This record gives sequence, structure tokens and C-alpha cells, in this order.
Amino acid sequence: MKTLWQLVISAGFVIGMANTLWAGGGFFHSIGVDTARNNCWPDTFVPSDRASVRLPFVAMVANGWMKQNLISDHLFDESGQRLTEAGRRKVQWIVTQAPLQHRTIYVKKTLTEEVNQARINAVMAAAKQVIPPDQNVDVRLTDVEAPGWPAEYVDHVERSYYKTMPEPRLPPRSPSGTESGGSASN
Repeated sequence: MKTLWQLVISAGFVIGMANTLWAGGGFFHSIGVDTARNNCWPDTFVPSDRASVRLPFVAMVANGWMKQNLISDHLFDESGQRLTEAGRRKVQWIVTQAPLQHRTIYVKKTLTEEVNQARINAVMAAAKQVIPPDQNVDVRLTDVEAPGWPAEYVDHVERSYYKTMPEPRLPPRSPSGTESGGSASN
């Protein structure tokens, strides 16, 4: 009788274990899931890998368009509140020629809020002259610096370069009518 009870308990234990291992989320289920993951292994991770590689380029393109569409200090007059002719032309190019998704105009921020607002108003007025009345202009303030150097600095460097150039000289002529340093061949 004792062996019969041991056999019944053992059978119940084995059936209970098999039921929990076989039922959802058990040991055998995880083997099936792991096998399926291993069989399709690199394909499931390729899109996320590609997106992570392309992400820095998206940021670089956005920063490049920000610098391209930047209305900086040298495009405003001495007061810093009205656009120069070059500034008006750049605003016109941005709102008419730049790709639609990159038509945001960035204005260089100054230290005073009044000048910032005057700059935004000047840029919006210049943009409204060339776009249809129902179209809006996206103008944003930014701290990004304009690429390059001031024209005065470039002019100074170029003029200094020309001052240091030696005067052009031709070699002296020889008395026989041929140039010195060469040999005549017959």
C-alpha cells in the first residue's frame, strides 16, 4: 500500500510539473520563443541599427539648415533693428527657394528683448513682402553664431598679403639678344 501511495504521489508530482512546464510561459514555451528569436536573429535588429546610424546625420542636416537660414548681426544695419539689402535678399531666398521643410528663419539673439523683437518684426515684414497673405512665416531666435569672419578682417588679411608680395621682375637681358641661362641649339 505504501508503494502505491508513493506511486500516486510521484505521478501527481510529475503530471503537475509537466503541466506547469508545458502551460503558457513555462520552460518549453521559452525554448520555442528562444528558437524563433535565434532563427530570425539579425533581421529584427537591422531597422533599429540603421536608425541609430542615421540619427547623427539628421542632426547635422538640421544644424546645417539652421546656419544656412541664419539672419545674423551683419545682415542688420548699425542699430541692429532693420535689415540691410543683403538681409532682405536672404529672407526672400529662404521663403521662396529653400525646400519647404527648411523654410524656418533663424534670427541671431541679442542681449536686449526690444532689439530681438524689432529684428523679428523686420524679418517678418521682409518675408510678408514676397509670400502670399495666407502663408505664415516661422521665425525663431537662436544663439547660433554665423559661420565665417567679418568682411573687415578678411579685407585686412588680403591687403596685408598684397603688401608683402615682392615686385614682379623680369630676368636681365644678355647683350647677345638671347636670354641668360639658356643654351642655343643648332
